[in-house]
Amino acid sequence: MDSPPPQTKSLSAPDETLSLEKGSAGTVRLGEMTVGRLVLEPGWRWSEHVRPIAGTASCQFHHVGLILSGAMDGQMDDGTEFMVRPGDIYDIPPGHDNWVIGDEPLVTVIWGGWRGWGKPPVGDRILTTMLMTDIASSTDRVSMVGDAVWDQLLDRHHRFRTRRKYCDLRFGRMGWLRQDHGSCHFDCST
Repeated sequence: MDSPPPQTKSLSAPDETLSLEKGSAGTVRLGEMTVGRLVLEPGWRWSEHVRPIAGTASCQFHHVGLILSGAMDGQMDDGTEFMVRPGDIYDIPPGHDNWVIGDEPLVTVIWGGWRGWGKPPVGDRILTTMLMTDIASSTDRVSMVGDAVWDQLLDRHHRFRTRRKYCDLRFGRMGWLRQDHGSCHFDCST
């Protein structure tokens, strides 16, 4: 099987730009990946400048990124406070407010929780978690281990089918099930 060729794009030439009060954002799409660069001026605060657009009490995106310059502080809905400084990689769950601190603009690159940020919601937003199983290289593996061991391996793997009760209890949906792989989809962060 041929692998796809390497791809590159520059955040200096974004596919999409967004102007915000006290900020700007550029988005680059590379295959299935969406990456953004966000520049926010001193005095910017999510609850002041984005809440009216998002229409939610707090930011409901799960952000993963890197602060290049500037600094921000934030607070989760439960009151937990956090600080992010230059060079920090961050993972901020949904349910937060954040703001730029100091006199320097905040520059951050975000690769998780970026698609759709800073825009009015379109339709219903659903966070999906997928649980997938697969027996890698199953055709090669069955010839290596033999029929008896393969049957034992499949029996263990097929216990996934018995996890339907777990899937149903968590409001999941069973996806495709074949001899060597299957999935369960959850409309939440299970």
